[in-house]
Amino acid sequence: MTGSPDATVEAIDATSVLEVAILSGDTGDLATITEAEMLTGRNKALIGRQGRWIIIYFQTVSVTDKTVTISDIVWSSPFYQAFLDSLAPGDYFVLLQTGHHVRFSGEVTKLGNDIFYKAASDAFPITSAPTESQTLVGRAEMPFPPLHLNAVIDGSDIDLSWDWRSRLYAGSILPGSDNSPLGEAALEFEIDIMNGSTVKRTLTATTNSKTYLDADITTDFGSMPDDLTFRVYQISALVGRGYVAEKTISFGGAGSVGAASGVGAAAAVGQAGIAAVGAASGVGAATGVSAAASASVGASSGAASASATGASVADATAAASGTSTSAAVAGLPGDGAGDATGSSTAQAVGASAAAATASSAGFGAALAVGASAAASVGSAAGTSTASGASPVPDAVVSFANFQLPSATGNFTISTSTLGGKTPKMVVFCLSNAEVSEVGHGVTPEDAFHMFGAADGTNQWAAAASTESGSNNDRRTYNTTNCMIVTDGVGTTYLAATFVSFAANQVTINIGTLNAELYLKRGFAMFFAGADCQVEVGVIQGETDGAATKTLGFTPEGLLIGQTDRSAEGHVDRCSITFGFALNDGSATQYDVARDLGSGTGEARVNNKAAGLAVAPSPHTCTVSFSGADVTATWSAAIERDIPYAAWSFGGHLTAKAGTITTPTSPGQVTASGLGITPASALFLTGAGAVNTTVAGAGFGVGWLTAAGGGSMGCLSKTGYCSTTRLNISNGADFGEFEAFASGSLTVDFPTADATARLLPFIAFGT
Repeated sequence: MTGSPDATVEAIDATSVLEVAILSGDTGDLATITEAEMLTGRNKALIGRQGRWIIIYFQTVSVTDKTVTISDIVWSSPFYQAFLDSLAPGDYFVLLQTGHHVRFSGEVTKLGNDIFYKAASDAFPITSAPTESQTLVGRAEMPFPPLHLNAVIDGSDIDLSWDWRSRLYAGSILPGSDNSPLGEAALEFEIDIMNGSTVKRTLTATTNSKTYLDADITTDFGSMPDDLTFRVYQISALVGRGYVAEKTISFGGAGSVGAASGVGAAAAVGQAGIAAVGAASGVGAATGVSAAASASVGASSGAASASATGASVADATAAASGTSTSAAVAGLPGDGAGDATGSSTAQAVGASAAAATASSAGFGAALAVGASAAASVGSAAGTSTASGASPVPDAVVSFANFQLPSATGNFTISTSTLGGKTPKMVVFCLSNAEVSEVGHGVTPEDAFHMFGAADGTNQWAAAASTESGSNNDRRTYNTTNCMIVTDGVGTTYLAATFVSFAANQVTINIGTLNAELYLKRGFAMFFAGADCQVEVGVIQGETDGAATKTLGFTPEGLLIGQTDRSAEGHVDRCSITFGFALNDGSATQYDVARDLGSGTGEARVNNKAAGLAVAPSPHTCTVSFSGADVTATWSAAIERDIPYAAWSFGGHLTAKAGTITTPTSPGQVTASGLGITPASALFLTGAGAVNTTVAGAGFGVGWLTAAGGGSMGCLSKTGYCSTTRLNISNGADFGEFEAFASGSLTVDFPTADATARLLPFIAFGT
């Protein structure tokens, strides 16, 4: 894209140019029209990606082969400006035509639920179309970001203040004394005091001001800071925090207003702002309400200025629109006024508008689906003084079950839940089971755990196996494979290397595959999104038992697969652990471990990030964080390498750890106090109570979402798996998804035995 599109000016933009590479559809559907035709609603499109779609109208089209140049554009309503600022190369263009897109609505009681649908065409019947899923997250219910953030030194305190905006009030900018409709159950705010990317303190308020007290300032910074960065969220009883507003205030002159990174002077947005945030796709429930109702952009009075747009992008003309200049666009039709209080809309495009990915090749409604060739949009940093809203979060964790092939060569694992995103990191979990929920332990085959990871640059694999019917056992790890399995005497049965990431998938190359491993099952865990940073690597062990690795960023957490090895290769004894550590200030970490040198071996759950299961004195490893430094400290002076997969979501997705304990009779178990609404969860299925060695046992790893689940694991000499739910570490009991709610998750156990087992987990959500 060339030019600097400005959604706050609802007139035809004759200077910006959008280039689109057509991946599917007929370019004949794109043609130049007259201004009058555009004003009747023709040449309407979505651009962007899931969660930050922008509706545009365009007049002039030039087609060269499969490249289309679009100009004379109307950029919808002011609330879209933050999404315009975050447009990037590779975003999608979806032409909206009558009869080719549908709107899905969801009741507020179903927020957090998934909807499933298929989008078919003449070329691809409904039986051939893939099933798409979309979570109703309630973006239309998220309160608008507050405005006019300010901080003033008051003696030894700091007075914070802001204006707020109702989703229902046409004038939109509301001081605390305004009695206009709230659109929320109560007027509530949360204020995060920031130090870089770290939240030092969260304050709450029921008015548009809050005093940051001297005692808290001293605790957080030691003394009065030279400048202060803080974030303000309005709170919804339905969906929690709304869109964030952030500001940095310099106290060089007391009370001076600093430069806004997420909120600007021109951020006054009328009711049409709701159009920016429909529940799942970013197309809102109130698309048809005129942005002109916000009157003069940036003015808190709500009075229309001479530059106010007339009817603008809506069917309904706002009463407060005032007069429009000759440059204003009048009468652009919208989709009709939506209901901002009761329902969210999901997926404005019938195809997977996430958005009709290249691999879909024409599935669904959009006839012209392409990737934007934009090089840069608006503000280079993505922070515009006219924004009024922070960029839409873009971080995803997704899971997919897979089954190994019966031949070597390239092998692709894909998922429908990444929304067209290309993964940045993948973690593999594999066992020797091949039939869901049926234990597999055939003499002389080997039962094994295998874990691996790849980030496109680095990879590692770790495994431990034991032969059924004998005392042959082996453990191995290396950094040249992302999957590796040896049998009990060291013969390589599986070796695979990373090949590539693409939209919704990862491809590996299987160079070695023994027939015993044909069709074995496992699952992959994907990390994706523009705000997601990842790193795969190894913390090299030191003889004194403590080692530090400096990562390329400050991690928010990491997963560990470890085989009691201080060097790559394989050696005698089956010993393996899989664990996690979170850098959230809680020092939460857990691992599950298995050790077998003869007989039936032992297993245990440790409240450390890694450990051994050997009785009576298992060694454990504690992981600590300091900025980008990650330190692994063993409980004894032993030299052990720690392969890891680390991530950071930039604060846009949160990982929270917790535990549940399996019941001793069928029933449901809830973990509460998580502080997020989970979208997915990774579970470690342990053998018993924490820090307790259990003879003849094993462990498993699994995942749950509202759409399904999967798991893998291994007992002493038997592997097991499930393609739908958690298969607990006795190989016979199961945990099923019951509910994700604000601050909690619930798992249903339709079967149970007399042993209570600890199941640590990481929940990912917002």
